[in-house]
Amino acid sequence: MSLRTLGRLLLLLALAAGIYWLYPRLPLGSLWRHGSDAYKLQLVKQATPAIVYEVPERGWLEFPLDPGTAQIRIISSATVHDLAPIKRAMLADPAKRWTYALQIEVFDRDGRVLLAQPWHMRTNLSLFKDAQGREYTPAFYLSNDRVPLLSTIVRLNFAGLPPPKRLRLRLLRKDADIRDVVARVYLPEKIQAHKIGYLWQRLSEKTRTALAAGNVYPSELLTEEEKRALMLNSWQPIGPKDRHGEMRRWDYYMLRDNEGEMIDSPIPSAGLRLAAGRSGMVPLPEEGGRLRLHFEPGIVPVQGDIRLMWYGNTAFQRRQVRLHFDGHPLDHRLDLGGGLLEILADTNLSARLYLIDGKGGETEITPAPQYLRTYRTDPTHPIEYGILHVAATPTPIKVDLRYLTPPEESGAERSPLIDYALLDRAGKVLKQGSIAISKPDSHYNSVVNDYTGARLSDPSTYYFLLPASVARLRLRGAAEDAPVLVAVSSRPLDLPHRYRAPEDQFDFDAQGKRVSAWFPLKPENHVQWLADNGSVLLTVQPRPPEDKPELLSGRYAWEDFHPLGAWKGRLLLTPQEPGTPFRSEALPASYQEIVANRDTAVTLPSYEGLRSLSPRLLWVRPQEAPASFSLFVDGRLHQQGRLAGRHGEMQLLPLSVGLHRLRLVGEAGGKFFLNHLEPRSPVYVQRLANQLENTLDFVVGRTTSCAETLSVSLFQPSERRARSRLRVEVRGPAPASLAPLPAWVFRLREFDVRPDSRDAVTVFSVQEALTDAGQSFYLPFPAGAPRGQYRITIRLQSGPGGHVLLSRLTPGVKPTQRLLHENDVVTYENSQD
Repeated sequence: MSLRTLGRLLLLLALAAGIYWLYPRLPLGSLWRHGSDAYKLQLVKQATPAIVYEVPERGWLEFPLDPGTAQIRIISSATVHDLAPIKRAMLADPAKRWTYALQIEVFDRDGRVLLAQPWHMRTNLSLFKDAQGREYTPAFYLSNDRVPLLSTIVRLNFAGLPPPKRLRLRLLRKDADIRDVVARVYLPEKIQAHKIGYLWQRLSEKTRTALAAGNVYPSELLTEEEKRALMLNSWQPIGPKDRHGEMRRWDYYMLRDNEGEMIDSPIPSAGLRLAAGRSGMVPLPEEGGRLRLHFEPGIVPVQGDIRLMWYGNTAFQRRQVRLHFDGHPLDHRLDLGGGLLEILADTNLSARLYLIDGKGGETEITPAPQYLRTYRTDPTHPIEYGILHVAATPTPIKVDLRYLTPPEESGAERSPLIDYALLDRAGKVLKQGSIAISKPDSHYNSVVNDYTGARLSDPSTYYFLLPASVARLRLRGAAEDAPVLVAVSSRPLDLPHRYRAPEDQFDFDAQGKRVSAWFPLKPENHVQWLADNGSVLLTVQPRPPEDKPELLSGRYAWEDFHPLGAWKGRLLLTPQEPGTPFRSEALPASYQEIVANRDTAVTLPSYEGLRSLSPRLLWVRPQEAPASFSLFVDGRLHQQGRLAGRHGEMQLLPLSVGLHRLRLVGEAGGKFFLNHLEPRSPVYVQRLANQLENTLDFVVGRTTSCAETLSVSLFQPSERRARSRLRVEVRGPAPASLAPLPAWVFRLREFDVRPDSRDAVTVFSVQEALTDAGQSFYLPFPAGAPRGQYRITIRLQSGPGGHVLLSRLTPGVKPTQRLLHENDVVTYENSQD
């Protein structure tokens, strides 16, 4: 082999060795390995390169630090596989963000921990386009299968602490769309003071302009002191240790002069955000009115159906409207009474609502979001609340528990557990146990800026009555893969629950004026929970009342309660609640007006199998002197008699069931009412009310664990209409101590009752006595409230008072036994529905 040939061979070997060394460091290496495009190669000329290192999920990415280091700058970036699905996700939800968490630990030269905590990062995509319409990111890799999201910066300051010697990073978690997370670390650049002058002059014009961008004056007008400050704020990168040769790194490029146009994310329309499985609730004013509903499509217009559900003041006031949405803006007008409007859609929409006044003007009534802060707990993150007591009395505690179901567990039902412990002041556990949570996905509440797609459950609510010996409540999620969201609130035991009737029944009218029943508590170390990303903010909405099919079909039992001891009672003829279904059991107490001296077609429905009935006639007359009357049935005289007094009642002769034509001949100006008629609006109900002068005591038996509600109606004198204040005390079975309770019954309530402005109601047996139409308020007994006898005391604190009705409506029909007599034939029935 000649020397020339040997020389050429050595030259080729040297060239191969150089390529081997440069290959992973040259942009061309990335281009060959993963494929790229010429456009990225053009952008390289305008970019500043950097080397980034993958943060491992197992093991650590470790950086040695220079002696005397006082500040550290950590820049991390999430990488995704492909740009297209990220763009689609942001188009579908402009608020979409991707999250990951890093464990950052710093040690001094003796190995002592200076910092060890997780940092939770949130990022999104930044996209630009050039003059030719080509899209690009402001930072990029050459390989097409790596797309960086926006970087996040953590800056650590160790001034006043021992100098740090070692920094290490680990990836704790990342969203499924994230391929990996890379990081680079910078330390302040050490520049000797006497070199600053000429080093400034050696900087390029672009670099000096960039450094001076935050100053009022351009770079050429900066003072020497300002130049010094800018130069001393320079940072230099440092490299990690690579003990086993397993560290992965990439060339990362950042554009210096980005002259492209930023591609903004689409902004969704203002208003209530609706989607499949996500309802919108709109409180309506008490008087209701004419509404205009305006619907806008989501970012991607899709056809679908809209359903409007109106919930009125009572269980019998309901209305449903269906609309078709063709993907274009839609306006719809309708008239509704007060209450709640639920809007459901099977596609992404936004809705805004306007109340139209008598002159055609509009007032927007789209509700503003309401927020609730919760805290995430799991086996490694227990949460504790300090319990305060008033004068050593027990303290009621309310605990709302929710959980998140990951999107990949579609249709899965979870029943996570949460452990609780009650501790005294010394930290001793007085009682501990577990609570099971099982609720469906919520259609009304959601996580604010949720970037994971997880489904939020409805709340499971439990209560504690904690004696003065309990100083802290500790809650801990029992499963690592099923964290629980916790919200805790409290109230003094002897604080009355104040309620304005009817204003507080309507969320629209109660805004800013309703007194809270429960007051939220912050956990211990509240600020640290926020810093550790342990708090989850929710948007919450009022929930519609739960409809019971038995009520809507008329299958319920109605009870009126009367007080203990001596009490005064008066018969009232009260308007029936709108929408009340027909019930044959209510026929004896249901009356309809019969206009005097005019033919009226009526139907007497069969009642308990009887073929004939004896209706009762009520009258209200302007004169005291007796007057005669005649009743004609189907053109024939049926009965004659005399009416005594301004008002009264009598039983008529039997009438056969079925259709009849009645004509009551009597004095003009009087009003006459007949019962046992097939209902036509309006219907009046005769009820025996209790006169409230000071205090009334009732006893009500609770025999079920299901939810029940007692209704209290106050009828105030017409001539003395003013607000009345009532104090209601409920005494019954004592709740268990040191144990979670499924329900809470307020033992002390105060009601500020507004008189009803509707037509007056006649008080029978009292000359010229009239009341208002009655104002109702409620005493709920939630599901799980103890069974037993409850003593309910209603006390008039101020105002005119009047007459009180305490009632209970129970869904379903109980077994009954009836003894029927007809035409000397006795029939025994035993029925059960």
